[in-house]
Parts: sequence; C-alpha cells; structure tokens
Amino acid sequence: MKVVKVSTKSARKNKKINSARPKKNVPKNKSNKKSKHIPPPPGQDASWEEQSNYLDKYSFVEREKAGYLKPVNDDNFLDELAHSATAQKTREQVNISLEPDQFVQLKKIAKRKHLTPATLARAWLLDRLIDELTKS
Repeated sequence: MKVVKVSTKSARKNKKINSARPKKNVPKNKSNKKSKHIPPPPGQDASWEEQSNYLDKYSFVEREKAGYLKPVNDDNFLDELAHSATAQKTREQVNISLEPDQFVQLKKIAKRKHLTPATLARAWLLDRLIDELTKS
C-alpha cells in the first residue's frame, strides 16, 4: 500500500490561490421575481365559497410570505386538539334520499367545486341553518 504525503506548504499555497480568486456574485435566497401582493383573507362573516375560493387561489406559502398566517399557540394546542377529537365523537348524522337525477346534479356541482357530494350538502345545510337561526 502506497501512502502519499501532502506537503503543508503546497496546501497553504493552494488555499491562497483559491482565496485570491474573485467570487461570483450569487444572490443569497433572493429570487428575480417580484413578490406579488395578495389581498387579506376573507373575514369570518364570509361565505364558505368565498373562503374556499381564496384558499384555492393563494397557496400556503404565499399566505405565509404575506404575513396572513398566525403561529399556533403551543400552550393551548393540545387542549384544542383534545377538544376537537371529543367534539367529533358527539356528532349526529342525517341521511337524505334524493332522486337519481338530483344526485347526479349534486355530484356535478360538487366536482366543479372540488368537494365530495356529502361535503357540499353539509355546507349548504349549515349555511341554511345559520340563515334560519339569524332570522328569528
């Protein structure tokens, strides 16, 4: 086995040569694209369609760069998670019957909105329920 010894003198010389070379101007984490301004998210009183359209149009990264995302409060995170898990267990179900052509129409609308028919029907039902409760 042959062992090659590198002299420290030549290593120092190479280091000086490399450090004397001009460095290329490479921007650090900067893109040439201008960051586009996005409008603030719809308020709590906005319909689920407005909120859904906003979330479809602007990505998570865009909303984060614009400063519209809040950090999760770590102190309450586990409590909120436990509460949401418990709340899901207390839900009730409603089964509805539709004519075949009505169900086809529901599926078409849901597909256009990138939702399942059940999710769309639930959203419509909750919107109507809120309307009814605010009338009285």
